[in-house]
Amino acid sequence: MSDSVNVVAGNERVAPSLARACMVAALYAVVVAVGGLVSGVDYDELSDSTSNVVGFVIIPVGLGILAMLALTARWGWWHAIFREDGRLTWPRWSRLVPAFFVMAIVVTLIVAPWQDWSAGLVLLILLGTMMVGFAEEIVFRGYLLVGARARFSEVGAWFVTSALFGLFHGLNILTGQSVGTTVQQVVFAFVLGSGLYLVRRVSGLLVVGMLIHGLWDFSTFIGAGRGEDTAAIPDTIAAAPFTWGTMLVTIATLVVLFRRGKPAVAPVT
Repeated sequence: MSDSVNVVAGNERVAPSLARACMVAALYAVVVAVGGLVSGVDYDELSDSTSNVVGFVIIPVGLGILAMLALTARWGWWHAIFREDGRLTWPRWSRLVPAFFVMAIVVTLIVAPWQDWSAGLVLLILLGTMMVGFAEEIVFRGYLLVGARARFSEVGAWFVTSALFGLFHGLNILTGQSVGTTVQQVVFAFVLGSGLYLVRRVSGLLVVGMLIHGLWDFSTFIGAGRGEDTAAIPDTIAAAPFTWGTMLVTIATLVVLFRRGKPAVAPVT
């Protein structure tokens, strides 16, 4: 059993590096930030109308996705970004992380105030949040994780990508989100990003994290209700045990894994 993660699968036309990964992350951040500012929509008004969702999310995030896919095709990083060459084999309870994610999403959607929403707005929010999940996972658990592995140990790669994921959410303050909510979101996004890192390692596929990330954001917006401030944490009482379970198991798993310096992995079959 190996205790390392392969960074390069051998099919890249351009070698993965942290500098190139940071360039992609900066490009995506600029596109999204500028798109949000140009739309004239405050973050807390995002879910108020279909035009807000289109202008604030779908257009800028869509442009960011197109740019990243073009670079991925040019550099040939498909395998390194979308697949792990090894999966976590210990501890077994690390698999509770994706399970708690899913349960928090399901419970939040069950108790959500669906009467606040029109069908058209729900569908647009779903499309937008799934696009965000797709894009942000490519950036943070894709490009940046692959690039950080070329420079740091696996512990360092986890920390850098999760910290940058948290700081990225600080950009929401530029589009009208309150300071207190933004600080909460930055801290929680670090833990959430760590959980999504484990989802990639446990499942071996980036697409699993994309689905969980997108649906988490969707449940957060729908669960908050129309016209309400939206933080990163689903705040329904019913979902609280699973939300905090996600956070606590993520932290416990990382502590146990990284006491050895690197996570234990086995080849994907």
